Amino acid sequence: MNTRIMVVDDDARLRTSLSEWLESRGFVVSASASVAAATDAFETFGPDVVLLDFALGDETAHAFLDVIDGAAAKPAVIVISGEADSEEAFSLASRGVVQFLSKPLAPDRLVEVLDRIGEEDPVLAAQARASVGRLGIHEAEAIVRRTMVEEALDRTDGSRRGAARLLCVSRQALQHMLRRLAE
Repeated sequence: MNTRIMVVDDDARLRTSLSEWLESRGFVVSASASVAAATDAFETFGPDVVLLDFALGDETAHAFLDVIDGAAAKPAVIVISGEADSEEAFSLASRGVVQFLSKPLAPDRLVEVLDRIGEEDPVLAAQARASVGRLGIHEAEAIVRRTMVEEALDRTDGSRRGAARLLCVSRQALQHMLRRLAE
């Protein structure tokens, strides 16, 4: 599956060149010039990564981070800026931004960050926080349980004994989970 990247930058030349450069490397790209346009495209595009300019006309990256905060699935966010200072970078990091890059962008640095993001597993705590108010705790537990059981079975080529070992549960407990998931 190709990584989906949303580029949000009000500089048309930079937005176009970044989009073309990312597409030439196999990424699926959606580009927006404003927070409003990015908000409209966000849910339908479902990005894995957002490359977000800090200053967007009369708004900042914080306005789009508010949109992302309300989403059930959160993409990794990289903020780019020629204006923001270290205090602002700290503020962005506290909101879950995984990387802050200064303009002008160094392509090799962006590749390094994208590679690192692609290798990391999503942070479960961020997903859990995003689910509060959207899912009941039992529904969230069921999703986590189903995902972990399916992954354990995949990793052990369907071996229930191996899956139980990976999950640190007895085979009987795994059997019980499988019956509940089948209901």
